[in-house]
Amino acid sequence: MKKWIAAVLLITIILTAIPFSFSAAEKKPAAPAETLYNKNIETPVIIETKYPSTDTVVADYIITNPEYNADFTGVVDCSDIIQKAINDCRSTGGGTVFMPAGKYLVTKTLTLASNVTLLGDYSDTLGEFGTVILCDTPVTDNLFVLNPSSGIKGLTVYYPKQSLENVIPYAPTVKVAGGMMFTVQNCTFLNSYDGIVTGGHEMLTVDTLKGTFLHNCIDAKNQSDVGTFKNISVSPKYWASAGAEYKAPEEAAINEYTKANLTGLRLGDLEWAEFLNIELYGCNIGVHTVDGERVQFCGQFYDIRVYDSVISFYAERFDVGNWGIEFSNCYLQGSTAAFKNDMDGSPIKAAATVFDGKIDMKNDYSIYKKTETLPSVEEDYYAAAKKPQAYLYNLADYGVNNKNEEDISEKLQAALDDAKSTGGVVYIPAGNYRLENPVIVPAGVELRGSGATPRRMEDGATNIFVYYGKNLDKLSSAAVVTLNGDGAGLKQLGFIYPENYPVYDPKTDTFSYADYAFTIEANKADNYIENCAIAASANAIHLKGANNHFIKKVISAVYYNTFYIENSQDGRIEGCLHNGTLASRIGSSLANADKTLAAWTWGGYHDENKAIYPEFMFNIPISATLNHITLKNVKNEKIINVFTFGSYKYFTSYSSSSLLINVGADYFKGDRMLSVFENSDILVMNLMRVTSQSRGYYSDNTGRLQIYSQMKAGAQTERDEAHFYNVLKGDLDESGKVSLVDAMNAFRYVAGKFEKRPLELFMYAADIDGNNKVALEDAMAIFRIVAGKE
Repeated sequence: MKKWIAAVLLITIILTAIPFSFSAAEKKPAAPAETLYNKNIETPVIIETKYPSTDTVVADYIITNPEYNADFTGVVDCSDIIQKAINDCRSTGGGTVFMPAGKYLVTKTLTLASNVTLLGDYSDTLGEFGTVILCDTPVTDNLFVLNPSSGIKGLTVYYPKQSLENVIPYAPTVKVAGGMMFTVQNCTFLNSYDGIVTGGHEMLTVDTLKGTFLHNCIDAKNQSDVGTFKNISVSPKYWASAGAEYKAPEEAAINEYTKANLTGLRLGDLEWAEFLNIELYGCNIGVHTVDGERVQFCGQFYDIRVYDSVISFYAERFDVGNWGIEFSNCYLQGSTAAFKNDMDGSPIKAAATVFDGKIDMKNDYSIYKKTETLPSVEEDYYAAAKKPQAYLYNLADYGVNNKNEEDISEKLQAALDDAKSTGGVVYIPAGNYRLENPVIVPAGVELRGSGATPRRMEDGATNIFVYYGKNLDKLSSAAVVTLNGDGAGLKQLGFIYPENYPVYDPKTDTFSYADYAFTIEANKADNYIENCAIAASANAIHLKGANNHFIKKVISAVYYNTFYIENSQDGRIEGCLHNGTLASRIGSSLANADKTLAAWTWGGYHDENKAIYPEFMFNIPISATLNHITLKNVKNEKIINVFTFGSYKYFTSYSSSSLLINVGADYFKGDRMLSVFENSDILVMNLMRVTSQSRGYYSDNTGRLQIYSQMKAGAQTERDEAHFYNVLKGDLDESGKVSLVDAMNAFRYVAGKFEKRPLELFMYAADIDGNNKVALEDAMAIFRIVAGKE
């Protein structure tokens, strides 16, 4: 069979990009294809966008193709056309609907079906935008409604009828429907009244959202699993700099209005939410935590900057009984209050955070403020995986079965081998595929499924059913997929092990499940894994000798090892979540592809208290065996916005160095959350965990573990929590003494208590000298006693 690949070259004709195709054997361009605008472009196809993009754009549907013929000048209503393309995409299992650069008039709500991404050609240059949606919907209607595993990406939104003289209270631009996995990424909202609103949901991803908002940027509530909010910029400058074409008011006029009316982030009952690199300018209230529908807000803020606000952060309601709010490396400026709190006895921790303005507290026990400077770190908030060449190999052309009826490994490997000479993308369209043997991805090749945003395991999208690796040694056997070359990567794939659900034995009150080889192994530089889901794997990802690896938005339910990394450096794990519900909720959704999955639906297993909690059919066994992250001889690893529900150990380090920001562990059953051995050097900023039966943190005498802003359920003191190297972080004088202030701060930090402590606790075993200092060894002895070590 003759295999074809598509190459794409950028040629400017009517401000567009022109695809080319050529034979793999000939390796020379054929005649130019027709333009993207209202011409027939065969899909799937790689689009070389007009504006720079860090991701390869693989389009399954193009709204300017003749079958849709969307007007890209902003004159003719495109609502029905865009919705038809979305529905058509869903009918074939899901994928990406591409909107070329241009202006598109929309007068009706666009509903994103599950596993569909609406993708534009994004430019965030002020005054020059790529794909622009001119929103003229009724005031009460949202522009977008997102269903599970769907998203919008690369779009600019403008409301032509909006003005400062007559502000129209439009419904939120984006409404998040109930379910799991929603994405708003690389978007600019020029003059939205409200940006994003959520109902009950899990795992919302907001990554790079910019704009001018007149009422709320984000109004998020009722989230039962961890969402990530990153690279959000709210400012009058976006509309003000858009130019006359967008009826841009003066920036000062916008600022005057927003300072009287705008709340940047309005946050209800979000559980363990993670916020990173947030900049809010010209708000009445920068961040407002409000009453929740189920529980109350708890979350982590790293590098949030609020300027020129009236109240920078208003903690009206949040979780007091269990967790609270953490800040590290933040700047909060408010003319009336930098921080205002209405809660009694509420735990708030702030490390290296500047409160530029009044701190208005309900009482003086409410905040624990660590003012020291954090260790210097270099963080690239916009880090991205290496981009492959623009050649597309469509696996459908190789005659594979997409109903999990026959092994595709031989044909898949043939496509990967064909791509080896050119690099590029081997594309697996939406469907269910059976894999009985391992495959190898060569250098410069991306193995990619459908869609362009984070996803879960469900019907639709690209799902790999794994029937390989049972009872094989995980370290010596081939993984299901091996990234065996520089720049090899995976995106948009789901891996499921139908034969490895936990079997409960009521006689022994135990679960049984099998060990398997790793799902993914990477062993070269610049390997990457992004927007993937892994369900019921024994061992998920093994990185060895994989320098500069990049892992982002991997959602998993794994028994033994999620990330096992060795002999690597300068890698990154970002935005990943582990929870057994990824597997337990599959059930009938994929039972048409493998009948055994029907048994996964609400399994009816009991917890240790003999109560029926079907959601826990995976989490109970997982919490007894899972080592979430293991580092061995790894240097400069970054672990950002990574959360697990149900594990035995969260993080273990041997002879490694790493930076952890915004990390958390719930339903944690192991001996210690963080363990540091053999000269490891670990820096943590913002850590949340449930107490459960865990014993906190451990560092041997050779390692160093530094934690800034850590918080746990109930603020309970636990065994071993004080076993740190130089936990005091205080300056010792020549006689080996530390200031009482530093010792007391460290004591509160270790004990997890936020109210003031009487000095008598230190008098128990420590003599305070005339300079108000105590011996380091005496202070450490107290820590061990309080923590239950002695």
